[in-house]
This record gives sequence, structure tokens and C-alpha cells, in this order.
Amino acid sequence: MSALFKKTTYQAVQAILDDKMAELNETAERLSQSKNSESKSTAGDKHETGRAMMHLEEEKLSRQMTETTKLRNILAKLDPNIKCETAVLGALIDTSKGWFYLSVGLGNTQVGDDSVVVISLGSPIGHLFFGTQAGDSFTFNGNKFDIVSVY
Repeated sequence: MSALFKKTTYQAVQAILDDKMAELNETAERLSQSKNSESKSTAGDKHETGRAMMHLEEEKLSRQMTETTKLRNILAKLDPNIKCETAVLGALIDTSKGWFYLSVGLGNTQVGDDSVVVISLGSPIGHLFFGTQAGDSFTFNGNKFDIVSVY
């Protein structure tokens, strides 16, 4: 079950990132169309303010696309078919507090009927997970996490 659950979790994270990128691309297309269809108004200041706001939106969108691309690239380097003995990048961890997937920082993600916390190694809890194995435990924010197994 767990090897299959790891693949399913990987695919769910991949789908979330793909959907996010598709949404960002659609927004960029709408913004581009809006920018191109806007005609020069006789109220020059209003027109320039609108163009400046569009430019800010384009910059924000560009940053979001860059970040989403980085996350997709990190995920693409992971192989969900490899079983991990210790908690490393790409590991799915069963704990006393639920499932955790060490990959990219997305937070709580629904995978089928289960909730999986998708975290990066750079997060505070990701640092604590790193290198742990079944039988280990640690405390984070006053909560004790017992590692049941690592996949």
C-alpha cells in the first residue's frame, strides 16, 4: 500500500503544480490580451495608471511562474519508485501525527482519503525530519512526532 501511496502522493503534488502553472499561464494570456486591447484614452493619467498597474501584475505573475517552475523542477528530480530507508528528499514518512512528504513546500494536501503534509527540507520541520528513520522521534512546537515508517 505504501509504495503505491507514495506514487499517488507524488502524482497529486505534480498535478497541483501543473494546475498552478496552467492557471498562471491563463492569467498571463488574459493580461496580455487586456494590455493589447486597451486603447489610448483621452484621460492620459488614467491610462498610464492602468498600464502601470498591469506592469506590476505582470511582474508578480512572472515571480509566481518562476517559483512554480522551480518547484516543478525539484519534483521532477524525485523518483517515487525508490524506497527511502531514512527521511531524505523524496521520502514519504508515516508518523504518529500523520503523513509527511519531503519534496516541495505545499502544506496540507489531500491524497485520496488521506491528508499529507507536503514540506520542503528547508522548512523548520523538514530539518527535523531529515535523516530520521522508523523508530526515531523528535519534538516540534511541543508536539512529539514518532516515525512509524519511511518510504
